[in-house]
Parts: sequence; structure tokens; C-alpha cells
Amino acid sequence: MALTLEALPVRLLRWVVGVDLVLGILSRLTPNICTGTKDGAYRTAVRSDLRNLETAQEVFFVERSRYAMDLDTLYAVTNIRPSTGVTLSIVHADAERWSATGVYRNTDIQCRMAGGSKRFVDADASASPLCNGPKRR
Repeated sequence: MALTLEALPVRLLRWVVGVDLVLGILSRLTPNICTGTKDGAYRTAVRSDLRNLETAQEVFFVERSRYAMDLDTLYAVTNIRPSTGVTLSIVHADAERWSATGVYRNTDIQCRMAGGSKRFVDADASASPLCNGPKRR
């Protein structure tokens, strides 16, 4: 079938509508894909900060024979600071163990971790950061 001048506008219109349809579908999918990527990055930041807190607690323990009970004391002795958007909290600390939580602002991402010479027996604490919130895709 030969392309005639009369058929050109119809074919061009069909092509433009097809491209528009594909771009519309892609634009609907892109925010979901990007959101999953950002959530993964936020979770990684919280987990990293909790691991840094663990290192700082061990340094503090070597120097003082106990774990820091609050972040201000820990910050005064060590050089750790949480990442932008991450809030850390020491939940419990004594001479043998500690536990902490980390959250990323304006998200559902919350992680928890515990450490020390005696591990917590409860399921709420772990030797590596455990996180809830949106799962990585």
C-alpha cells in the first residue's frame, strides 16, 4: 500500500496518539519507581547511622567501662553525627548492653539495633539494624 498525501495526516495522528498513550503510561509508573528508590536510600541512611552508633558505643565502652545512656554524652566523646533527616535515640544503656532506634523524618522507616557484651533476649533488639516501613522493590 503506497503512502498517499491524503493518508498522511491520519497515519501521523495515529502515531502521535500512540506515542502519547505510551508516554502517559510511563509517566504514571515513574513516581512509584522513584519512591521505592528513595525509600531504599532513606533506609540505608538509618541503618548506616545505627552502625556508626554501635561503633561509637564500643569506643565509649572501652574508655568508660559502660555504654553511653544518651546521645549528647556520646557526641561529646566521639565524632559521630546522624545523617540529615535521621533521628537516633538510645532506648536503653547500662554497663552490659544498649539498644537504640533510628527514624527517617516524614517517612514510615524505623530501624532498631542493640549491642553490648550481653545481648538482649527480646525480639525487639538485634545485633544488626532491623527496619520496618516500606520495603525495597
